[in-house]
Amino acid sequence: MAILLGFTVYLSAGMHLYFLGFWGFFIGIYWLYRFINDKKAYKNFYYWLHFFIQLILPFLILQLIIKYHDQVIDRTTRPWGFFTFRSQREPYTQFLQSIDGYPNYEWETYAFIGMVALIGFLIGIYKLINRIIGKKSFLKITDQKMLNILFWASIIALLFSFALPFSLGMGWLLEYLTPIRQLRGLARFSWLFFYMLNIVVFYGIHQYYIKNRRKGTILMLIAVSFLFYDGYANITDTNKNIQNKINKLSDKENISVENQWIHNINFEDYQAMLPLPYFHVGSESIWLEAPCGILTQSLIISMKTGLPSMGTMLSRTSLSETYKSVQLIMQPYNPYKILTDFPNQKPLLVVAATNCSALKESEKKIIKKSQFLFKLDAFSYYKLTLDSLRTLPIAGKAAYQEEFSNIVRQSKLENSGYVYESFDHLTSKETQKGRGAFQGNFRDNKVIFEAELLGGIKNNNYMVRFWVKDYQKDLYARSVVIVQQKNENGDVIRSFSDQIFRQFIRIDKDWIQIEVPITLAKNNPKIVVTLKNKYLDNKNFNVDV
Repeated sequence: MAILLGFTVYLSAGMHLYFLGFWGFFIGIYWLYRFINDKKAYKNFYYWLHFFIQLILPFLILQLIIKYHDQVIDRTTRPWGFFTFRSQREPYTQFLQSIDGYPNYEWETYAFIGMVALIGFLIGIYKLINRIIGKKSFLKITDQKMLNILFWASIIALLFSFALPFSLGMGWLLEYLTPIRQLRGLARFSWLFFYMLNIVVFYGIHQYYIKNRRKGTILMLIAVSFLFYDGYANITDTNKNIQNKINKLSDKENISVENQWIHNINFEDYQAMLPLPYFHVGSESIWLEAPCGILTQSLIISMKTGLPSMGTMLSRTSLSETYKSVQLIMQPYNPYKILTDFPNQKPLLVVAATNCSALKESEKKIIKKSQFLFKLDAFSYYKLTLDSLRTLPIAGKAAYQEEFSNIVRQSKLENSGYVYESFDHLTSKETQKGRGAFQGNFRDNKVIFEAELLGGIKNNNYMVRFWVKDYQKDLYARSVVIVQQKNENGDVIRSFSDQIFRQFIRIDKDWIQIEVPITLAKNNPKIVVTLKNKYLDNKNFNVDV
């Protein structure tokens, strides 16, 4: 039986790793109960062997498979969503959402219970209080020991789904519980409670049926009717999303006007599609959303043609592969690393949203290097050869070096509105250019730059630029840059703060350039720049200009 259960755990965990966590609650708490209640149990070798076969062995096998077959070894250690996608308390949210002031939680935080289970739970609470008052064992929910153990295991899982105890000011514990920190959908652990609560309630109804068949039959029919109604009510809206009819996809023969683009392109001539504006969501390091309908259109093109899309809408993607991709839509500077990964020299099909204000200047440069094919609806189609793509960094680097030289010259003039800090007076082994660079620790929240912008004019736009090293390391892109403007008294009169991945503009090997646009609140303000990272408070960082 232990081998069969262990095999079941292995198979279910192979379907989804969250199932391993579910089994961990059931099996782990069952054996914990046995060891606590039987003083000799922890000395019993066969008990430990059963526990090992049922839970530990499947876990170890899965870890070995992942270790030796997973090609991605640089995923984030801290995915977003641990405290976001946790359970909430309300069983009937549609009604509650109609109440003014009811909070609008993320959809994945809702955990369905059902009317029968809710009524049974309230009755169970009443009986539980009576058992406690009567000084009886409140742990005995039913007359079945195994059912009691699994029910209380589901209660503990339910509490965990609320992010307890971490949501009670104990989030620091996650620093020492890295595997748990990988979870982003804690609400899923409430599923155990849903199943066990319904099983316990219907077991109670069955016990009542044995004692009183007539009333028990009526109660059972009512309960089953409510169960079916709950199921119907719960999936009604979901069904609409599942259907999600899209006319472009429903047109299998591609005869509609909106699908005529497919007849204008020989997709065998291309190796991949590059959607612009470019989107990349999933690395937990960079979030580039997909505006102007480009996500839907790129997915439709891929589904109809089989052409791979270079846009990404996934989860836990490789950090190194992420930066290879996003380098394409930054200001061209160094040769694109991703070009060495292409399987052949076929061109790229560029699909660009027409009249989209979200297009970056770097993306417009790619479009200019591309050959226009045709325009249909809100999208234009282009052919981009890899040789054309290779020329962009050459021209881009030359243009930047000329711009940089001009900035240095302007900064030497009085009241020019330019300030240049080379950090060459500092000693550093890691520099982007020159002899020195600023070194700091995220824990210290040190000011990396502070100077008066002489010649700065109120309401005019300016740029704050600097380079940061090791951007490709996990969590570095989540660092926050703070740019403050201060008056003569040192008071902050305007402040800007954001994660630096939104300010990335240029890559140079291990360095990435940050550009923060600011509008001056007064003439000649003092500019103060700070860099911090709450996830890396014990790590060092390097900044150069």
